[in-house]
Amino acid sequence: MTALWILVSSFCSAAIIACIQSLGQTIALIDLAFVQFSFVLAVTVAVMLAKKVSFRTHVWHLHLLRSLFGVGVVFTQIITATHMPVAAAQTLQYTAPLFVAGITAAAAYRRGEAVDWRVLAAVAAAFCGILVMFHPSVRSFSALYVLVGLFCGLLTALAILILKQLGNLHESVPRTIFYFHLHGIVILGLLEAFCGQLTFEQVQQAPLALMLVFVICAQFARTHGWGKGNTFLGSALTVSGVVFATLFDAAFFGEVPGPRSLLGMCIIVLAATVCLRLTIAAEAKNKL
Repeated sequence: MTALWILVSSFCSAAIIACIQSLGQTIALIDLAFVQFSFVLAVTVAVMLAKKVSFRTHVWHLHLLRSLFGVGVVFTQIITATHMPVAAAQTLQYTAPLFVAGITAAAAYRRGEAVDWRVLAAVAAAFCGILVMFHPSVRSFSALYVLVGLFCGLLTALAILILKQLGNLHESVPRTIFYFHLHGIVILGLLEAFCGQLTFEQVQQAPLALMLVFVICAQFARTHGWGKGNTFLGSALTVSGVVFATLFDAAFFGEVPGPRSLLGMCIIVLAATVCLRLTIAAEAKNKL
């Protein structure tokens, strides 16, 4: 069941990126993020009141840390989505399992434990896949956005680890979503007050309304799947978003991936799968 939640989250994430790309330059980054966080916060508060879920928490520091990482993910995701094809942006974001494996290897090394070279080889292979996919002679976007996408993957991995801790502490799904968007709306509210240019006409756009629906679904599915399930299993299954993103690219934007891009995606998915198997094996042996 946990796997199903992660797959739903992956599909919704790819759909969100497609909606953002459909919006193009009709709405600014700050305005888009502000609308997104405001909508999810309002819906979450309504759910908590209806289900009588308490707003009190004893792990506010974890919520705050997760919010910082999560807000960073939202911004970097929007930046890559507006400057790259859907599949490319999604693939870079879902290097998160590779970062989880890298953090695991680094932690083991610091503790003086033997580092499994196969994990490091898989991470290296994944980044080779990225290089194959975004070959300088064929890509049509700046290398800066590739770096932004990789940073998004790192922030996603850190957010996953915090989200897992909250799940282990039995924080409810609505409360976890509530604090994430509460902290985010404070930051975005300040930015919107000084830099925002949001208009009523922008809010009425159909792609934006559709995006908000997918955002709600993604938040609840992601929080439930990552918080209740195995961290590494959840991380690896998010790679399925690459497949969904490729379908969106081909169906709506005419961005049919070539052989080189398909090869790069296959390498990344294979490397993520290897990392998954190795990290689960290490967890079973109490190496994590």
